[in-house]
Amino acid sequence: MRVAMSMRRHHRAYAVRAHLLEMSGRFEAAAEDYARAAALSTSIPEQRYLNRRARNAPGARNAEEAWRRREAPGDCAARQRTEQAGMNVFIIGITGGVGGLLAEKLRSHGDAVHGLVRREDQQAGLAAQGVDARVGDLAGMTAEELAAAFAGSDAIVYTAGSNGGSREVTTAIDGDGVAKAIEAARVAGVDRLALVSVLPESWREHDLGEEVEYYFAVKKGADIALTRSDLDWLILRPSLLLDEPGSGTISLGPAEAHGQISRDDVAETLAELLHEPGIGRQILELNAGSTPVREAVRANVRGPLP
Repeated sequence: MRVAMSMRRHHRAYAVRAHLLEMSGRFEAAAEDYARAAALSTSIPEQRYLNRRARNAPGARNAEEAWRRREAPGDCAARQRTEQAGMNVFIIGITGGVGGLLAEKLRSHGDAVHGLVRREDQQAGLAAQGVDARVGDLAGMTAEELAAAFAGSDAIVYTAGSNGGSREVTTAIDGDGVAKAIEAARVAGVDRLALVSVLPESWREHDLGEEVEYYFAVKKGADIALTRSDLDWLILRPSLLLDEPGSGTISLGPAEAHGQISRDDVAETLAELLHEPGIGRQILELNAGSTPVREAVRANVRGPLP
């Protein structure tokens, strides 16, 4: 009884088990657990994603109908109403290289995208692309003001960074900014926060100046702060970023070699990670590789269940 109640409270346990069943070829059982997870989730984007996985698995129709018969009528109706809803994502750093590409990819997935910009002309430019942006200075905003901007979001993605500039800017953006976003997410009731960080060994073969060393130290401190929060966090550490077309293939895992990767592939990976409910409270490193993005993300879903 205790185990059953625990499973009911944690829809992600069903999602992870469904993934493992699918990988082992037990497709009908996987479809049933995907449908169970969707019915138990309170997150609209997760419901949408899980229902899609349930429908697409071989044997899905019989499995999903079996679970529907066990659902309360109200739960079933609510799930059906939200199947077509998109994810609502707020991007801090939306005018940057990765943030801008991520916005494009999320919108192509059918998601609603919002962001924070510093100037009204940036706001107008994004509005023309279908993106709702708020004008504000991250360094000068309070956590409560930032929380107001986050209101209604399903997930927050923090892609802003100083890139090793002055200590003042590094502290404000890479350190205090992340801490403020964590607090604002709590206030706004947004559970999911993804942070784009940096590989700790980046450029260690070079003689780095004090400001760059400080940048790495602040980045690490921000990673620690997020992992110690009660949020459903994700930290992505990409290799050296390049401005070139994406390959669509990557190497993704808890530890990866430091090489280089296109910003386009980073954005595609982020979009896929945000739509994978089995990914959570994980640090993942990202490099160029030979595995298609979707497969690489699914390979990092947690499991097996205890």
